[in-house]
Amino acid sequence: MKKLILIFLTIILSFPSFSQFTCGDSLEDSRDGKKYPTLQIGNQCWMGANLNVGTMVMALTATMAQDDNSIIEKFCYNNDSLNCDSLGGLYIWHEMMTWNYVEGIQGICPNGWHLPAVSEWDSLFGQFNSATVAQDLQLGGSSGFNAPPAGYCYYNNTNWVFGSIGQYGVYRTTALQTTMGNNYSTVFYYYPSQGAINEGSFYRKTNGYSVRCIWNGPNSGLIDNRNNSVEISEPYPNPCQGDFTIDFQLPENEKNGEIIFFDLSGKEVKRINVEKEMSSVKVSINNLNSGIYFYYLLCKSSNSIVKKLEIINNN
Repeated sequence: MKKLILIFLTIILSFPSFSQFTCGDSLEDSRDGKKYPTLQIGNQCWMGANLNVGTMVMALTATMAQDDNSIIEKFCYNNDSLNCDSLGGLYIWHEMMTWNYVEGIQGICPNGWHLPAVSEWDSLFGQFNSATVAQDLQLGGSSGFNAPPAGYCYYNNTNWVFGSIGQYGVYRTTALQTTMGNNYSTVFYYYPSQGAINEGSFYRKTNGYSVRCIWNGPNSGLIDNRNNSVEISEPYPNPCQGDFTIDFQLPENEKNGEIIFFDLSGKEVKRINVEKEMSSVKVSINNLNSGIYFYYLLCKSSNSIVKKLEIINNN
């Protein structure tokens, strides 16, 4: 009996210590040390302040804009860095997406967080009365989301123009809008004085708007089943002490997808490509420590619900 207890204690003590993030904790961005409040609304965990990451660039001429140079860049309202400190940065769509075009992408968000899709914004707005949602979400509103009327900026073919600070704000989504060409994306803009949130489909990607991030974790928007035809099974065996198998089914209109794994802190730890012709995949636990993980199947236009995995005795 003593020998069995000793073995059990050895196993327990060999487990690594996880620093688990809980929604409501302060989020510190490891890239620059900035801290953001977080809050749970429905089954989503959002930043409670606008993102403010990157190097400020002066919005003066077209040649002094955010560029694809591997450096996160931002505009600050009226080219004043103090406005970024209080209102967050203003980002063009390409910069926010880190010059990639994948739904659910991390983009310029911290590790463990991603840029919200239209459906994730809709889920947020659906928690409130549609007639007062902008007032609920505004700075000092009842929700704690604290959306400031941060304004926007755009280039008018001559110079950059800033406007509407203190009146309303505009939030970006990852969605493209191609009805009028490839230069537009979908945004949400809100007027606290009116109470409503409006979806704008024809807003230029090159305009500077605010950005919020949403957590990848088990209580976040990714738990929403955005398309019931994206199916993924529980892992088997689970808990696992070796490789495990996952069954899945892609929607009819999808040729491939990715199974994304993340740990308790929301940090992505593994990504596996899957094809339409496949119905299951065997996953190696190499390089994964003992502990709890979550995963979901991401396709171009939708994702599955999140599933839980436990790995034990992985030496």
